This record gives sequence, C-alpha cells and structure tokens, in this order.
Amino acid sequence: MAVVVHRVESIQYDGTNGTFIATEWLTGVTLGSDDGQTLALRDADDNPISVEAGGWVIRAGTNHGMLSVHTDEQYQRQWVEVTEA
Repeated sequence: MAVVVHRVESIQYDGTNGTFIATEWLTGVTLGSDDGQTLALRDADDNPISVEAGGWVIRAGTNHGMLSVHTDEQYQRQWVEVTEA
C-alpha cells in the first residue's frame, strides 16, 4: 500500500524574487508592485494579495494556483517540508 499526499509547494518571498513568483511560479495572478519589502499581487478576481518580505506563498502543485500566504512564523508552525520522492 502506498502513502500519498496532495502536491502542495511553497516559495519564500525574499524581496528580490517577486517578479518570478508573479509571472513564472504562479498562474492566475498579476504583479501589482514589488518594492523589495512588500509584493503586491492581484488574483483572477482582481482581489489584492500582499506578501511581506520573508513571507511564504503556498500553491497547489498541480495547477500552480495560489492557495494562501503566510508569515514566516505561521509557515514554520503550520507546514512541514518534505523531500520529493
């Protein structure tokens, strides 16, 4: 019997990778602005999404759609990183 999990991936916004997150890593969002401290995105419904430097973006690995944004503290408390099989 195999143990399986739904593929979910994360990336930390480090203040320099906002364009990559918005244009290559995620789908269904547009880049609003990126000043190195705050990454401002808009989802497909034009809702604002804000990611502070050091924060994490979680996506569904199968379609690269965004699931949630977390501070580093929340991420460390709520998520466990596993190696890819």
